[in-house]
Amino acid sequence: MLLVSVMVLLLAVGAWFYLQVRAGREAVDFQSDEQRRTVQDLPLDTPQGELALDDFRGKLVLIDVWASWCAPCLKAVPHLIELQKQYEGDLVVIGLNVDTDGWSAVERFRRHFPDINYLIARPSPEPLIVGTIVDLTPLGKVSVLPTAFLLDREGGLVAKYVGEPETRQAPADIERLLRRR
Repeated sequence: MLLVSVMVLLLAVGAWFYLQVRAGREAVDFQSDEQRRTVQDLPLDTPQGELALDDFRGKLVLIDVWASWCAPCLKAVPHLIELQKQYEGDLVVIGLNVDTDGWSAVERFRRHFPDINYLIARPSPEPLIVGTIVDLTPLGKVSVLPTAFLLDREGGLVAKYVGEPETRQAPADIERLLRRR
């Protein structure tokens, strides 16, 4: 009986973990105005102090969730620099670091990429990390790095890009939002 109980418990935990990973890997297609949920309450820790996404109201925001050990994340840096340059004044790019080493990992990263022109931040408080899943409530779960989120001018979630597709899809979504002025 004990063995059966343990097996049932392990299956339940495994199913929960699978659902969490799957949720973190799902991209959100471009959301219509009616479908967008507000995510402006996410607090950010920056070298200049605490900020909230609401501080960027009126601008589009692209949040790129990354870690210093993630090769595809590092490969995305030049693209993020270019997006910040191209849409300066209309778009705020935020590199949201989720390294477990905290700001020390960010400092090592910054030495390798001194030309970064976008904001680097960390979630505040530290996110809940379960295995490879980072819970960035209210944005959602992330289980693949990099993952990026695009927010509209009111702080509504427009899209979630899982993996490297932000380099292909984000500019088109940004353009679509800018045309709606």
